[in-house]
Amino acid sequence: MKECVACKQDAGLLAKKTYNGYLCKTCRSYLPMRIDLKSCDTDYLLGLIEAAKAKATVFTATYSYGEMYLDSVHGMFCFSKGEKNGEPTDRGDIFSINELLETGIYCTDVKNVGTNTNRVVCDIKAKVKTEKICMEYSLVKNEPCKCKPTSNGMLDITEPEKLTMFRSIFYQMIDDARYRVLKKLEDIQRLRGKITTAEQEKEWAKGVLFLDNADCTAEEVKKQQKKLMRMLHPDVHPELGEEYAQKINKAAEILLK
Repeated sequence: MKECVACKQDAGLLAKKTYNGYLCKTCRSYLPMRIDLKSCDTDYLLGLIEAAKAKATVFTATYSYGEMYLDSVHGMFCFSKGEKNGEPTDRGDIFSINELLETGIYCTDVKNVGTNTNRVVCDIKAKVKTEKICMEYSLVKNEPCKCKPTSNGMLDITEPEKLTMFRSIFYQMIDDARYRVLKKLEDIQRLRGKITTAEQEKEWAKGVLFLDNADCTAEEVKKQQKKLMRMLHPDVHPELGEEYAQKINKAAEILLK
């Protein structure tokens, strides 16, 4: 019997070899789709599985398009090659909106597959960049595009309507997450106004950076400063971003004295 290094059960006929053992199909569903099992030791894999299970416990798909699923209730999204009862079966590529540094959903490889009928198709892909990964996922292959001939003999091609609608929902989730961060920042600032003068500066700075522990290390302060600056960058929120960027930098300066 080949024992699964994660669940300690029989890994079965669909077992896959890892660096120092085997993994069953169920446990593999909690790992990223593109992971190289043979180069990963057991402790690393167990850490990934545990983290994925924590996210999968709360994830509920509200919208989907191809291999991408959104959970608008919890501000999460994931990628899965399989589906059962409307829910993704692969749970190793689940992300929180708050993890995002960069993202995009777009058409690639646009081609005319019907010379006489002007039938145009494209592939839909998504880019995800966090502090840990930078990956491109394939959502749909050969998705039909709208097109019509122009007077100069070319084709005027429009991206698929499903893509436009799905991307709009996804970007709205991102905007909602940023709004919640801004709202929490404002609420904390109002509450901190009641703190005594002696502690006011330090407590205000901790509130701005969302640092709850009593003694913040310089590393924690710098990491949180960098994270918030990315989320509230002036390029993303030109009307508010510059103001909050100044507050975030001021807060970090106070705590790093």
